[in-house]
Amino acid sequence: MKIEKINDDKLKITLDIDDLKNNNLDARSFLKNSPETQDFFWDVMQEAEKKYGFSIDESMIRVDARVAETGMFTLVVTKTSKDLFSGVKTIHEDKPVDYKLSRIKKEPSSDKLLYRFACLDDLLAYTECTSKSDNSTLYVYNKNYYLLTSVIDDVIADYATLFPNIDSMLATLYEYGKIVYKCNAIENIKKLKGIS
Repeated sequence: MKIEKINDDKLKITLDIDDLKNNNLDARSFLKNSPETQDFFWDVMQEAEKKYGFSIDESMIRVDARVAETGMFTLVVTKTSKDLFSGVKTIHEDKPVDYKLSRIKKEPSSDKLLYRFACLDDLLAYTECTSKSDNSTLYVYNKNYYLLTSVIDDVIADYATLFPNIDSMLATLYEYGKIVYKCNAIENIKKLKGIS
């Protein structure tokens, strides 16, 4: 287990598969807010307070849970204002039952596909040869370009890789990626390049 203080209001907790097994937990138990999860959470928060002085007493918090493709499980704990989360209860040490996990709000992905372009040249080459367009979103992350789209196009496979587990990658893109075009990405790239 690795605990990192990102700043005065944000803490990152990273667990591998062995950490979860040793604590009789899995990723689903965090989403169900089980008693075992609450106990584990409070133990980690006590350790974070001793190590970094990161206290959540009298604070509103948001906990974003994420599972990476590698099996690593990450919790990001953010202290925030009451206005931002009016429906979430305050966590008090004497009432751990009030502890809630909030999920990252995401665009519905059920009808969407996510493609990774290894470089900008591949993305540009794809836009030159496709006639299809839709309300797609383009992200950049770690020097790769990610197209969230509902287009089913045989040509795209020549330039990009389809992500089978869209939700886990989208969570990463929402937190760490940068939006290049929020909507109509393919059309916007074509306009930029003068492709009609």
